[in-house]
Formats: sequence, structure tokens, C-alpha cells
Amino acid sequence: TFLFFGSSLLVLLIKPFISVYVGGMYAESWRYTVFLILGAVFHIFSSFYGVIYTSSKKTLGAFSTSIVAATVEIVTIFSLVKYLGIQAASLSTFAAYVAMFAARVLHTRRIMKVNIEIKSVLGCSIVIFTQCMLVLSLKGVTMYLAQLPLFCVLFLLQKNELVKILAYANSATKRLRRK
Repeated sequence: TFLFFGSSLLVLLIKPFISVYVGGMYAESWRYTVFLILGAVFHIFSSFYGVIYTSSKKTLGAFSTSIVAATVEIVTIFSLVKYLGIQAASLSTFAAYVAMFAARVLHTRRIMKVNIEIKSVLGCSIVIFTQCMLVLSLKGVTMYLAQLPLFCVLFLLQKNELVKILAYANSATKRLRRK
């Protein structure tokens, strides 16, 4: 939940942040970070599943899913670099981490059952991917206004998780007050 909200916020703020804190020569570098941010989310998810391999002493699974990701990255970058230039690198990194996550979700089912709301992850990913595309294609106030409905959709997709988090925080607060 927080990963998706945090990445959404980072995608939204990366352009003004870089324009203020990075020199003029690198001002356009924000264009290459939006897909890296989304890739980082899937890297975190993949790392979570990687712990399953370590704890079950089946690290060959981590190795094989890393090979899947490396293959996806290499094929994607060589396929897209001619058309997208340097943007192919960030897009291929994102694709590689998605592939690693999917491979680990499927493979670790043999080791341990983890409940994951695939529809929510997929929905949030589509929303943030759309946000990335809008940030890259729109300018000025229009870009920020286009983000508002996406953030609302993201909130609706994560509503159940937010309710659980708030309920847990509320019960924890009550327990602390009793002590």
C-alpha cells in the first residue's frame, strides 16, 4: 500500500525535484527515473519473495528467477534501444523486475503459500504505469490535474488495505493507552 502511494507521489514530484536540485545539464534526467521508480516497487516485492528461498534453503530458485529477469532485461533493452534510446534502459529494468516478481510468485507456491491480492497489485501497477506515461507526455498544470483521478483510483484500489492499517493502528493505540 505505502509502496504504491509513495511511488505515485515520487512520480508526480520527480520533475520539479530534479529541476530544482540538479544542474541544468541534467535537468532532463527526470524522464528516465519514472520507470525506475516503478521498477523499484517490483524489486522490493521480488526481494520479499527472495527471502522465502533463503529461509527454505532453496536458493537455486532465487538464482533461476534472477536469470529470468536478466534475460528479460537484455532482450527488452536490445529490442527497444533503437526506438526509445536511453529510455529503453529504464523501461527494461522495470520489465525485468516485473518478470522476476511474477516468476517468484509462481515458483514459491511450491515452497510456501503467500496470500497476495494480484488484482490489487495489477490494478495499482496499471494506474502508476499510466501516471508515468502522463508525466512523460503532458506538461504544466494539465499534467498535475491528470494525476488527481489516478490518485483517487489508487486510493480506491487500496481502500481495504488502508482500512486494515487504520484498524491495526487504532487497536495498537488503545493497547498503549491501557498501559
